[in-house]
Amino acid sequence: MYCCRRGMAGRGRKWKRQVYAALPSLRHYVLISPKRLDVTVFSRERDFGEDRLTDPSAVVELADLGVAMPLASLYRDTGLV
Repeated sequence: MYCCRRGMAGRGRKWKRQVYAALPSLRHYVLISPKRLDVTVFSRERDFGEDRLTDPSAVVELADLGVAMPLASLYRDTGLV
């Protein structure tokens, strides 16, 4: 749809990363696929570089928030694990 391409939905991941990185209070953002085991973590401590996790034994870690969650737990009851 034309309207979606003109707004945020039509912007690329790189552009969104720049916008999010400009928010001084943002420490992390996480993209979680609803269709497959695929989680991407962006953290300020790594200059918002991508940390992509696809293995069920991988752990999503947001250290400064005290969060550590295995993908298998995150995707529990979805039929994807």
